[in-house]
Amino acid sequence: GYFMQVLERKPDDTFAALSITRAYEKTGHLDEAERFAREYLQKGFEEPLLDYMLGNMNFLQQKYDKAIPYFEKCVSLNTEPASSCDTLAAIYVATGDLARAEEYLRKTLDLDPRRSNIHYRIAWIADKQGRLQEAETEYRNELQISPQHFKALYNLARIYQTTGNLEK
Repeated sequence: GYFMQVLERKPDDTFAALSITRAYEKTGHLDEAERFAREYLQKGFEEPLLDYMLGNMNFLQQKYDKAIPYFEKCVSLNTEPASSCDTLAAIYVATGDLARAEEYLRKTLDLDPRRSNIHYRIAWIADKQGRLQEAETEYRNELQISPQHFKALYNLARIYQTTGNLEK
């Protein structure tokens, strides 16, 4: 198509490379999208958004071991850092490494303090690990951002019931 012709004339046109990758991705050809993006990057062209897209494609296919290096590179290059940290946290939750998940959730908060659902996920980890006071604080922080967050409200009420602190 058009963008392939653009790349033939101007191989370093990263917009064309992103567009081709996105077209493959949107039409469900994830293997082709990944192959094209990897080949483009292997030619020595730098386009951090391609790394982000590759990480995301692998994440969506639950190929976490392949996704992690792409997102870590994005964080180091400051490309979509909050989203990359957030996705890394989701990967580490999925693989059971809650300490790493919490580390990346806290990095996400440093980058984007009002990002929805991050406090909730930190609270969930603390709650799961029995750190109820910290979980309570984080559920409350989530409710400051999203007052109607039902799961945060429910879990906060459960903590109050568990600790006998029902007057809050």
